[in-house]
Amino acid sequence: MRGCYRPSWGTKAYGITIKAKLYAEDTRERFFHIYHGTGREHAEREQVELRMERMAKYLTRNEGREIAVSDTLRHYYDLVLDKRGCLSPRRGVRSSSRSSGSVATSAS
Repeated sequence: MRGCYRPSWGTKAYGITIKAKLYAEDTRERFFHIYHGTGREHAEREQVELRMERMAKYLTRNEGREIAVSDTLRHYYDLVLDKRGCLSPRRGVRSSSRSSGSVATSAS
């Protein structure tokens, strides 16, 4: 296994070359080149944070009202609806830890 930093590419990208089988029944090992761009990672994280900010504002604006709950909202929030189907001020924000599935409750 070999890893390296490539400044000549114009952006900060790190690469590694590994030797592995393409699929379980493969008869030979092949070389795979895996690259990670820190600039791209930063841009994608920025987009997610902006989306989360917009959703939080939407939820705050619509507390006490009936709202259409999209799959995206369900992905990031554990929403609490009252008996009438209106959004409760108390909602859980999903933890960033994907493996635990835990929920951090916040009152907004």
